[in-house]
Amino acid sequence: MASLSVASPRLRHSLTRVAVAATGVVATGVLLTCGIRIALGATVNATYLVPSGRRTGYPGWMRGPLAGHSAALPLHTFLVLMSVMTLAWVAVVVCASQLPNWFVIGAVIVTTLTFTLAPPLLSTDVFNYIAYGQMGTSGINPYLHGPEMLIGQPVYAYTGHLWKAVPSAYGPLFTLLTYVLAPAGVAASFWVLKALSGASLLALAALIWLSARQLGRDPRFAVALACLNPLVLVYALGGAHNDLIMAVPLAAAVYLALVKRPAAAGATAVSAIAIKASAGLALPFVLLAARPRRQALSGALAAGALAVGASLLVFGTAVTQMAGALAMQQRFKWIVVSVPSFAGHYLGIGEPSQAGRHVLMAFAAAVVVGLLARARGGRGCIEGAAAASLVVLATTAWVLPWYVVWTLPFAALVRGRMIPAGALVLTVLLLAMQLDHFVLTHGSHHARAQRQHAVGARRKGSS
Repeated sequence: MASLSVASPRLRHSLTRVAVAATGVVATGVLLTCGIRIALGATVNATYLVPSGRRTGYPGWMRGPLAGHSAALPLHTFLVLMSVMTLAWVAVVVCASQLPNWFVIGAVIVTTLTFTLAPPLLSTDVFNYIAYGQMGTSGINPYLHGPEMLIGQPVYAYTGHLWKAVPSAYGPLFTLLTYVLAPAGVAASFWVLKALSGASLLALAALIWLSARQLGRDPRFAVALACLNPLVLVYALGGAHNDLIMAVPLAAAVYLALVKRPAAAGATAVSAIAIKASAGLALPFVLLAARPRRQALSGALAAGALAVGASLLVFGTAVTQMAGALAMQQRFKWIVVSVPSFAGHYLGIGEPSQAGRHVLMAFAAAVVVGLLARARGGRGCIEGAAAASLVVLATTAWVLPWYVVWTLPFAALVRGRMIPAGALVLTVLLLAMQLDHFVLTHGSHHARAQRQHAVGARRKGSS
């Protein structure tokens, strides 16, 4: 009897571990299945999934190598798939600690490959990148003019209608990359950027894995949280957004700080800012995490001087106009690009006024200052960077689903569960905002089509 009483808790523990692992395997399979169906369905017709192809006849090069292997994906099916994919991701994250290392790594590789080969999903931004590069090689400063300067050029038709007159808001290092790609043409440039985004996600996974081990965290949990996130896969990678490219030097800076390479950590963090300015939020936390801090600051200042000098040499003082393009985004008043506006609308308290937005900005700034004041070492700084990015994304007037990439390299590495839970909640909120957008847009299109049909019927009847 005594031996049975001892064995029973061990048996229950073993059965629990097996059950958790089995749940994680099934959830991973569901996530992969949903993701593959979305990627394949997008190759059939553009509709809502590929906005750049919707207005241009959807050329074969844009459909990519996955074309011809699936049926069209109705909107309601996409909404269900994204919802199920998100639930499956949550289950994978919860069960990750009981999954084999090779299984988690394999899931990241398969999903990354799937969305790297998919068409440009749910955004036109990648063609704006290409347009800015082609402007530069045509003698047009992309920090002074928008893609409308390329009217008549092939890339112009694929750019986003909201941004045709807006100069570049992207960092000079990334813009120089698009200059290099410009001579290759639109199709080749697109697929190079897609491949670079896929490589960036794999590099991000590797850096998060290494950093988690340095900190004594579970790398399976960290990588599953950051790199199997549906918004990262479908939106960031599917749309080839440069946020993934920016996230690699950020994650590298964290790792370099952990392995006592302070100067390299500071310089690498600055290079992330030169790709996209939003990385600047993480810079002070990286400098505080690296020791000795004086060396980290020296590395950051040296890299900053190099970046500023090169930017002025190539772009002149026009590069400072980036701030205006970024500020313009804060003036939008859409409930699908602001968590406070979305929540206020559906809670019945209304969207924030201009004064309310200023209060939210002041609140976020105060939180960031407080987090910096509390930071004492590497671990506290990683938590501070994660919390700061979560607060900024939750309060800003302009947030898009792929912006979740800003916080994940840090949120995946913290000791507690509150910040990862915050990343989960933010993911669900951003997804809900996007699904709401699709439902409302589809409803308005359907109503418009019905009105046009009724008008046509009346005209036909009167003739």
